[in-house]
Amino acid sequence: MMRPYFIGIGAQKAATSWLHLLLSQHPKVWMPPMKELHFFNRANNHSHFRTILFDKNNINSKNRFRYSDKKINTWNYRYFFNKRDFNYYQSLFLPAEGQICGEITPSYCTLESNKIKAIKDKFPSLKIIYIFRNPIERDWSQLCMTLKNHFKKDISKLHTNEILQYLKPKYLYQSDYCSNSERWEQHFKQEQLFYGFYDEIVENPKAFLRKLFQFLSLEISQMPSFQHLLEKKVNSFSTRIPSSVAKEIAKREMNNIKSTYAKFENEYTVRWLKQAENLINP
Repeated sequence: MMRPYFIGIGAQKAATSWLHLLLSQHPKVWMPPMKELHFFNRANNHSHFRTILFDKNNINSKNRFRYSDKKINTWNYRYFFNKRDFNYYQSLFLPAEGQICGEITPSYCTLESNKIKAIKDKFPSLKIIYIFRNPIERDWSQLCMTLKNHFKKDISKLHTNEILQYLKPKYLYQSDYCSNSERWEQHFKQEQLFYGFYDEIVENPKAFLRKLFQFLSLEISQMPSFQHLLEKKVNSFSTRIPSSVAKEIAKREMNNIKSTYAKFENEYTVRWLKQAENLINP
């Protein structure tokens, strides 16, 4: 079987850590011990050895290796020291007989079209998982995480203008679901693309999981085994968003919200649009 069978491409702060945890517990799925391999969005002509030397946060992070009791020493060496090419990437997947395998790197959703084409050329039957979250909530969650992890700041003690200084264009790009999905649609068929919504994970995780299992050709009968994981929060950083911050984020994200609504026009995107409009014009 092709390795990988699927990849999760985003969005950041849209339950991708929860998804990695859930899939890693499935007996018919093999997931790497490290979430976010970052193979397609980083230069592929060198090893990750410099990461060990210079990226101290990555090495010391409690999230470096998640949800795994696998022996990772050999895998760890391979990931950090081997030359990064497509053979290297495929060697990171070690499924047993009868298992499918995949990985989740939320940064992939913003890949340029030429890189997406290269993925399709190499893995023509690859399945793509993309989860969307209300851009206002997504941006806020990412701000909370960034300020806590990278700047060691307590967001609850900052004024609106101080917080918004950290709302970078790359966050808005992460929430541009319409443009991001269209680039993937240029190269992958509709049946290879799974679009999910964070709202459904929160409100009806069983329904979400049923759709996901069907997409990945996994047995629906396995679902009861994941009851204890359905409402588990993973890698959550958010606190309550101040109304003043929500209003400013809504202004900056309105175009993204409108375009996503126009494309999907479902109960979730309708809700996002109404919330943004009410924040801007109460």
